[in-house]
Amino acid sequence: MPHQTLAGLEPQSRSALLAQAHRDLARRAVPGAMVYFLVVLVAVAVTPYDTDHPVILFSAGSLMLLVGGTRMIAAMRLSSSTAETLFRWKNWLRFLILSQFTLWGVFCAVTLALYGTEWTAMLVLFCTSALAGGGTSSLAPDSKLAAACLPAIISPAAIVAAVQGTPESYSITFLSCLYLGFLLLQARQHSDSYRTTSEAAAMEAARESDKLFRAAFEDAGVGMALAGTDGGFLRVNDELREMLGRPGKELLATDLVSLSHPDDADISREVLQRLKEGENKVHFEQRYVQKQGADVWVSVNISAVGSEQAEYRYYVLMLQNIGERKAAEQEKEKMEDRLRQSQKLEAIGKLAGGIAHDFNNVLAVIMSCAELSLEELGPRGPARETVSSILSAAERAAELTKRLLAFSRRQVLQPAVVSLNEIISEMEDWLRRTIGEDINLVLDLEDDLGAVCVDSAQMQQVLLNLAVNARDAMPDGGRLMITTANASPVWARTQNPAQAADPQVLLIVADTGHCMTAATRSHVFEPFFTTKEPGQGTGLGLATVYGIIQQCQGTIDLSSQTGGGTQFEIRLPNAGTPPARVVETNGEKAPRGSEHILLVEDEEGLRRMVKRILESQGYVVLDAGDASQALELLNQHDGSLDLLLTDVIMPGMSGAELAEKLRHERPGLKVIYMSAYAGDKIARHGVVAPDVELIEKPFKSKTLLNRVRAVLDRPR
Repeated sequence: MPHQTLAGLEPQSRSALLAQAHRDLARRAVPGAMVYFLVVLVAVAVTPYDTDHPVILFSAGSLMLLVGGTRMIAAMRLSSSTAETLFRWKNWLRFLILSQFTLWGVFCAVTLALYGTEWTAMLVLFCTSALAGGGTSSLAPDSKLAAACLPAIISPAAIVAAVQGTPESYSITFLSCLYLGFLLLQARQHSDSYRTTSEAAAMEAARESDKLFRAAFEDAGVGMALAGTDGGFLRVNDELREMLGRPGKELLATDLVSLSHPDDADISREVLQRLKEGENKVHFEQRYVQKQGADVWVSVNISAVGSEQAEYRYYVLMLQNIGERKAAEQEKEKMEDRLRQSQKLEAIGKLAGGIAHDFNNVLAVIMSCAELSLEELGPRGPARETVSSILSAAERAAELTKRLLAFSRRQVLQPAVVSLNEIISEMEDWLRRTIGEDINLVLDLEDDLGAVCVDSAQMQQVLLNLAVNARDAMPDGGRLMITTANASPVWARTQNPAQAADPQVLLIVADTGHCMTAATRSHVFEPFFTTKEPGQGTGLGLATVYGIIQQCQGTIDLSSQTGGGTQFEIRLPNAGTPPARVVETNGEKAPRGSEHILLVEDEEGLRRMVKRILESQGYVVLDAGDASQALELLNQHDGSLDLLLTDVIMPGMSGAELAEKLRHERPGLKVIYMSAYAGDKIARHGVVAPDVELIEKPFKSKTLLNRVRAVLDRPR
């Protein structure tokens, strides 16, 4: 079939028409092969080959039967073949048809040489003419194949006849050549007739299909493209041109790989290789680069169409912009990561809070025992120095547990008028251990610094987070300076002019580390924002600092420049003169009393020590391990009850529930709560109201006795 008749069709239409012609050839080849079987059987039955030349007959018959049978199999396979196998079976069938025609032509020539003008040769010549005549119609779809097969079946006999040199043989040669010319002309006419009928109808259907394909291609709501086996674009639609922001001519001069994002180019190369190796459908997602330089995420579906030969094989691409979906997926991943970070921090906080709670109970016993031992030893006891060391170590451990509670956010928030200088001085050793020996800590604290109303634990958290941030910015060492000062009003650094006129206390934390970029500074206080590698930072340190300062009605500013490090400037409202620090002296005697106190504590060791401390000062103490024991004990107690000293969280009934029940029975009963930790759990038990007396564990003996005496002396 001449290819020029298919000009103007899409590649898939040309491929389909050629495939149809090959299948028509296969359908015609089946009856042709059956005719060969019949002719071979006639030759075997009526010719004297079986007696004169059995070897020639057997060899020729076997070959022709083998080739004919294979031809039938190939024809049937070709008729039902897919697009991937059609062209392979087409070539195989053409070879078998030509082989069968050639074998019979050779057999006819041998017969003519052996039997001359005898009837055997005449019969075979007659069969040859019949087979050749039938071939003109069976080979009609393929005029080139007919032009090869017809000479192959007639020419051998004509050549042998010419060699024999008899008038009869010359006649046979002449008639053979004349018949061959007639057959070739007839085959050409059959081929032309085939094209003007079946091909014309197929061409019309193909053109209609082309119109539909072009309409669907151009009007598709996604990017569409045709590409060659090298990935180069052959055709693109408007949607793809708009998606990639490139004109059509520019796209047709490029390919999949050159348009890919540099980090994703290997994906396109791998896909093209897979298609060349035989895959027919591939889906992948990657980034492509628009003409303006922006990245666009694209979902790509590629289907290979046509034969396995490069002449017909090409790729149909469907490309869809998935930028919004990718952005949503990335945001979802960020949210999931933030959730995991929050859950991890919550778990660490619960662990720290639980450890601090149990450790506080242990420390309370140690501190009480140490204090009682000091009183019993007297001022000159031989073991007094040792016991004093035990008490000092326990007090330092108590400070550590307070920091654990501050980290776990389970401490009671107690805003108070305090001095920043005192908080910083108390944390100096801790800060030095945190930042390491290669960083020099410098304190520049103003002597007459005004007070601020803050929660001390929260301010410790602020200082710690800023110190850790500075340490991470100075991996090779440097200097961390903490400065305090009474600040004059700065109008430019507040959005509230009325607030700017109020006196302020200034806290500056500056380092000599790496500076922050403008992009980093714009996000530095956002929760979960971090410049560290995954798993090395939570992104909550500076966000926590910002939240605490906001709660304290303050402001925080950041400045960072190359060579100058980073500086955080915190401004807090000035609360006036700091209160004088109350220092308990060892010589001061603890207040005594004789009132009746109900002590409820589930930690047995602590309960014994508290009872001993109270009884040593004259109080009458009834002790119980939980609320049910306390209620049972009171049922047997006929005397008065002046104070309930109870733990907050206990098995069964809580301290608050016990207090409420006893106050209902004994109006005016005074209550002091004890707790190793507070926060959300304490709040759930209703003991964080301003009028509630709460003493935090671990506590000193004098602190407990002073609080008990103060509550008992308070009017009802």
